[in-house]
This record gives sequence, structure tokens and C-alpha cells, in this order.
Amino acid sequence: MDHDVELLPIENPDRFPAPAWVRDLAICELNPRGFTSPDGAGDGHGSGTFRSAAQRMPYLAATGANAIWLAGYNEATDHFYGVWSAYAVRRFDVFDARLGDAADFRHLVDTAHAHGVRVILEVVSHGVLRDSPLVADHPDWFLAHGSWGMVDFDYRNAEFRAWWVKLWTSYVTEHGVDGFRVDLGLGSAELWDEIAATCAKAGHPIVIMCERERYHLAQNDWPSLSPDVAAEWDGTGDRFRTVQLSCHDEGWSARPGNHYRVRGSRAWFGYGAAFSHRIPLWFAGEEFDAAQVSLPAVRRGLFGAGGPGGWLYGCQVPWQQLDDDPAKRAFHADVSRMFAIRRANRDLLHCDRWENEMVALDSPDAPLVPYARLRRGHRAILVAGNDTDIAVPVRLALDPARAGFDPTGTFRVRDLWTGGEQRRTGAELAAGITVTIGPDHSPGGGNAVLDVIPTPEEPPQ
Repeated sequence: MDHDVELLPIENPDRFPAPAWVRDLAICELNPRGFTSPDGAGDGHGSGTFRSAAQRMPYLAATGANAIWLAGYNEATDHFYGVWSAYAVRRFDVFDARLGDAADFRHLVDTAHAHGVRVILEVVSHGVLRDSPLVADHPDWFLAHGSWGMVDFDYRNAEFRAWWVKLWTSYVTEHGVDGFRVDLGLGSAELWDEIAATCAKAGHPIVIMCERERYHLAQNDWPSLSPDVAAEWDGTGDRFRTVQLSCHDEGWSARPGNHYRVRGSRAWFGYGAAFSHRIPLWFAGEEFDAAQVSLPAVRRGLFGAGGPGGWLYGCQVPWQQLDDDPAKRAFHADVSRMFAIRRANRDLLHCDRWENEMVALDSPDAPLVPYARLRRGHRAILVAGNDTDIAVPVRLALDPARAGFDPTGTFRVRDLWTGGEQRRTGAELAAGITVTIGPDHSPGGGNAVLDVIPTPEEPPQ
């Protein structure tokens, strides 16, 4: 993969700039032990490996994901909810043998890159398990107290700080990863500044996404379907924002069930994410409306007590459902089409709020407030969503002057979602174009997407 070294300043001038490719991110989170099942549920914690995950990279790329959040790679245990997880860290610097070795990990990274998919690694910033060799070898790196039944790092220790920078830099320079998702807080933003700067100097700029703080990204800027996407645009100055459709935290301490959140809503995936200004983020399986299948080891209690649990992290992605269920294949086809539209129109349908504009459209009868993505004077893409289970006619009206267009001009209007093209005058554009949006849970429903481009004047005859 070509490592673009162009860097984009972000809203906090104290932080290191973001790589330019962040503007087009679409992130799929996966637990590699449950993402694939070469040996079924294995020992109850999943049987997936780095190699078997690599086999699914063509599928993810075809779906539209261009980054994976790899929530598992290093030596870990079943400390949380009775199931193996990346959050129960013993060693950051040792690959978990059940997933594979360094060569297998590099194969996954290289395969992902060959299909245009970047790799973002999980980082647990607060500490490690009490039986970690790090605690015995470097007791002065840790605080007397801990959290989450673990022992916490002392970020004041100079030796630890140097090790931390070297460790994560090596995952980039030696193993080729493209960034990090930091659990809970950053620990020290200054250390991440150093890591980011060192990686960029080596020709491999990285993205840093944090759960509870912001570096380049915050993980869950918008954790639900907003009925007014443009209002969220107006409410923040952040250059990049995420929309979390689902993540591993769904269903923790819950009974078994389906804890995916989108549940086949095309409006949420399209209007609320793929066509919006936000970076979409979802847990593997959401893209085909999977019905959750929990691994046998998952328990309800945080430290493994209680009966069977529903923690989404501990699910076994049910690929057979995609093969067997026409409705799930239809949903996956629609999600793939959303991202294909996004890629084909990336001059507007990207996530850099500093490069273009968004305005709400006046449409009182619309179930969700329509919006326009604008490059003033050049182009507009009008987006509407329908989160109901009936077909809904929606009038999309855009004042040409509001988009920097000539109100007396004519416009080519292409329907990017259902096909077709028409010509409209400025007056007709201002009066509104009526589209009928199909039911949210029906193939081809949930969204309307119109591309509006001024047409050049016809030369005199």
C-alpha cells in the first residue's frame, strides 16, 4: 500500500497532524478469534487466526471497509467476561500464539494493504494483568493501585515512557500497521505526539483514535442514528468525526441475544453514516445484518461469573447466515453499494469538514432531516433517509443561491441510489424534486441520493 505522507492539521494545534487518508476512512472492528471460524468455536473462545482473517480481506474491501480495527493480536487471557480478549493484556510485545506468530501477523497486514485496507491496532493504555512478566521485570513502571482488576502504568516513569514510544513505533516501522485505537484514555498525549512524529518521519504516518479522548479521532463521537445529521455538522469544529454504528462494547453484562445496533437499517448505514460527513465505524457482521452468535465461553459477569453472556466482542461472526439468507445478502449488497457511491464521489462524500459544506434541506414531511453536501458553486449531493417500514415521498428543495449556483441556470440531476438522470432549472430545484424512498428494511430502500451539477450554457446557434 502506498503510504501517503501528506499531513492535515487538526483542530488542536498541539497534536501531530493526521494523514490525508483519514478523510476517506470506513472502519470495521473485528476480534480475530471470532471473526473467522476455521475450527468452529474452537476451545470456546473462537478459532480464528491471523491467516484466516487475511482470507476475508477481499470481502471487507469489496464491502467498502478500508480499515480494520484489529481488537486482538497480543498475548492475552479470559480475564473479562470469561472469554479471551485484547483487553486482558499480559504482553503487548508478544503475539498470541493462538492467532499466529510475527510472520502470520505480517501476512495479515500485507494482505489487508494489498486490498486497500489499513490496519489499526488496539492499545490498552492503562495497564496489564497482575501476572504479566512486565510487572515482575519492571515493578517501578507501575502504580500501587490498579483498575479493572489489573495493575496500572506509572506514566511519570522515564524508562517506561521510552519503552512505550519504542514499542508502538516498532509496530508501525517493523510490522506495517497504520494506526492505533487507544482504549479508555490516551495515558499521555505527549507520548502519542512522539510516536506519530517518529512514524511520519519514517514515511508511515498514522492515525490515532481514542475511546474517551480525542487525538485525530474519538471513537464514539456520535453513537446513534441522528434524525438531523446537518445539526451535528453545525455543532462542532472538529475536523474529523466518527459515527459508531456498533462496537465490541455492545451487550456487555447482558444475556445472550442480538446486540448489534443497526439491525438492517439502510437509513442508519447510508443517511447516518456512509453519505454523511462522519467516519463510519461498525463491528464485523453488522454490514450484513448478522444475528449475533455468542462464543460458548462468554459470561455475563465482568470477571467471568454468571451465566452465558452477550458481549458482542465475544461473538462468532455467522458467515453462514450471509450465505443462506437472501435478506441478509440484499442488505449487504445495499451497504456495498453505499460505499461504492461514496468512493465514486469522494470529492464530496468524504469526512473532512474543513474541505466542503453541509446544509439542512427544508422538507417537513421527511422522516429524517435531509441534507446537502456542497462544494459551493460546483456541485451538491442531496441525501434523504427513511427509517420507517413504509415507502415515503420526500421533496428535496435546494435554493441554488444557497449552494453558490446561478439561480437562472440549469442543472443535471443524477439519482445515485436508484439510477436515472434529469435536467432541472434553478426554479425547479428551489421548488423541490420529489423522490419516493422505499421502506428501510426492503432492498433498495432507506435512502435517496441526488447528484446536482450545473450544466454549461449552450452556445448560440
